[in-house]
Amino acid sequence: MKKIACIIVFLILILPFTASYGAEEQKAISPYFFVQSEDPSLDPFPLIETKARVDIAGVIAAIELTQVYKNAGTRTIEAVYVFPLGTKSAIHAMRMKIGDRIIEATIEERAAAKQIYDRAKEAGDREKYMTLQFDQATDGLTFKQYQSFKKMCHNDEWERYEPKILEHMKGAHLPERLKIHMHRKEYAEAMALLAKSHYPVIDWDCNDEIRIAKKLEKHYPEEILKYYLSGLGNLTVNATRKEYARKANVMAKVRRVLVEVIGDESRWKKFAAKVKQDNIRRPAFQEEFSKVAHINSQ
Repeated sequence: MKKIACIIVFLILILPFTASYGAEEQKAISPYFFVQSEDPSLDPFPLIETKARVDIAGVIAAIELTQVYKNAGTRTIEAVYVFPLGTKSAIHAMRMKIGDRIIEATIEERAAAKQIYDRAKEAGDREKYMTLQFDQATDGLTFKQYQSFKKMCHNDEWERYEPKILEHMKGAHLPERLKIHMHRKEYAEAMALLAKSHYPVIDWDCNDEIRIAKKLEKHYPEEILKYYLSGLGNLTVNATRKEYARKANVMAKVRRVLVEVIGDESRWKKFAAKVKQDNIRRPAFQEEFSKVAHINSQ
């Protein structure tokens, strides 16, 4: 027996009472699996559990619905998962777990989704179906699509598709390539990509490149240090306080690598003292750097 768990995230616009007063009452219909067969002996596909998590913010409700179905049959069946929604609702994401396999759904418009479904159905065999899924995954490849396709593959299928998907990865955007390399523990390849790229102008800590650079600090401290230093730019020119604050944030990363990772505090002090001296006539610069990089205390 296999259990099939469906997790659906959808958004609902909650109308105020004044807008819905007098409106025709609508009957709520629960999601269900529709088994397309006239064979009365076909094994049942019952729902055994439902639970929901609701987050409400203003007039928007985000709902995560989890349903668990039991498939006790031994025959292959075709089923359509019917999820009734009103005009003020929209599906955001769907994940299905069948045994140990996890399938991430791609949300498409109704006409496009039916076309994809019909093409897969007409194919009739798994090889053609997997080719279709591969084409979808590699059309603007992302880390999420890489993960979803890999989970979909059997071991022998992944051995066949892995070289192809890695070839497509060369055309993906830098953050997606970095995330895939890190997931595969290909740290040298990730470092090589960072070394060839420019430090991001907006260096929020949630930025994928900055986040991955931090993970690589212990593997390649000198290379990451060079990457951070490139983000400082010219430290001897006048700039806005906002730009000084940005550079101070980068300086904090330089300090972390030199002091906490490499363990060379004297090297940091020498570097910080020079930066401070070069900008002695820029009080705004001094203030921003002392907040983040502790230059005044060195």
